[in-house]
Amino acid sequence: MRKIFFVLAIICINAKAQTSVEEILRLVEQNNTALRVAVAKTEEEKQATKVGTSLDDPQVGFDYLWGKPGMIGKRKDVNVRQSFDLATLFGYRRRLAKSQQALLELDLLQQRLQTRLDALDLLARLTYYNQALALYDERLVQERELANAYEKRLAAGDANKIETNRARLSLAEVEADAASFRTERDLLLLDLQTICGGEKVDYQGIDYLALTAGESLKFSNLLQQNNAQQLQIAADDVKATRAQSMPTIEAGYMAELTDDEKWRGVTFGISIPLWNNRHDMKRAKLHRESAEAETRDAALQLEQMKRQQEIRTERFRDIAQKMQQKLALASSTALLRKALDEGEISLVEYTIQVADLFDLRVKALEAERDYQVARIYSEAM
Repeated sequence: MRKIFFVLAIICINAKAQTSVEEILRLVEQNNTALRVAVAKTEEEKQATKVGTSLDDPQVGFDYLWGKPGMIGKRKDVNVRQSFDLATLFGYRRRLAKSQQALLELDLLQQRLQTRLDALDLLARLTYYNQALALYDERLVQERELANAYEKRLAAGDANKIETNRARLSLAEVEADAASFRTERDLLLLDLQTICGGEKVDYQGIDYLALTAGESLKFSNLLQQNNAQQLQIAADDVKATRAQSMPTIEAGYMAELTDDEKWRGVTFGISIPLWNNRHDMKRAKLHRESAEAETRDAALQLEQMKRQQEIRTERFRDIAQKMQQKLALASSTALLRKALDEGEISLVEYTIQVADLFDLRVKALEAERDYQVARIYSEAM
């Protein structure tokens, strides 16, 4: 009874140690260092867009003058001035800043989606290696049983040295291949740990169903919003630049104080821009034209990418299905072992056919992996 509880406890611990797809994606979202840098940089750039969206600071002046000859006394001048830039006063610059901030948020969302896809790509490749290693474990059991059987037959005089060495060699080849696959899997786990911000993960999944890009976030939706925001920025830039051609008004208070007289009143001034804004306005219009051209090109590029991804997904799915059909028609390892034991085929024929069958099974796993990776990216388009 204690033994049963001990085994169950080990199973529970191992199950807990394995990290689910949802947990991994959450770790990526929370701990990915590149995303953290992107968030910080986005906040910095958003703050930078606010520069120049406020009115100029008021100016306060004080003059203390003494006269000559001394009998005329002293004079004190006090003045307070505030300039009113109409482009800022009417909110054109604030609207431009908000449009730029919205674009920065969209860029951050696109980077989040790409990071999620990178994680799902790693998980799909890990799933393939987990499946392949399960095949290798199965074949290692068979190869060890065969090698042990020939060792016993050699000791009993029922097999020769060449056959026994052949069985040993076959086992050594499978062990080497399994070790190579395990190394590749461990390296992918390190890549996954890196993308999770250094958090240790142990993904043992063998099912692709949990690997999905999700429906809430797609590159096509982000591109449409990005294009619309690019055009909005260009339009707001033209309005803000045109508003700079409006006069700048300056108003204030001024006081002139002497020993005998006191003068107080308001001041008013206006600055008329005649030449400075001409080239800036041309720049804003060219910016709008280039934004329109860029959005058309980006939409075309995305459509081409979507079509290419659809074709890739369809072709890889067909290849995976054909590989499964071929695998279903192939002989099983159990039948080959039975034929070997009954003397219908030699050990050399057995090892060759088993190796061919195993290679076919691995290629079927590779085809399924390629299809699933293509499917994940196709869903994200």
